Amino acid sequence: MKSKRQKSIENPRSHYWLKKADTAWGQYVHAHFSRCAVNNADCAGRLEAHHLINRAIKASRHDPANAILLCSVHHKFSNHLSPHGAPLEFAEWLRVNLLEKWEWVQQNKNNWKTIKADYKQAYANLVNIQK
Repeated sequence: MKSKRQKSIENPRSHYWLKKADTAWGQYVHAHFSRCAVNNADCAGRLEAHHLINRAIKASRHDPANAILLCSVHHKFSNHLSPHGAPLEFAEWLRVNLLEKWEWVQQNKNNWKTIKADYKQAYANLVNIQK
């Protein structure tokens, strides 16, 4: 009889693999970007990984293209330019300043309807990218 943990490890869509993939995604973002994307300079606050497509959409949650690095002010606290504090302004900023990212979002924002997440595969992909 298998333990609960063993069953979780064998299930590629389990919480076990979700947490491992989340950690690997965050490590990828911090390893590949070094500054806040808004002004490409040292901003106030710590740097935080942001999902361009909401992380609740499991199909794109661990996609490296779904990543941007922002300081805490530009991530959550600015009322003028922040995906959480001023989402419309941030979307327009993204379109003007990072057109490739904006286009990727437009092409992939509805994938949740057709693609099921495989967290184990997402984790493996992120680990391979970082090597």
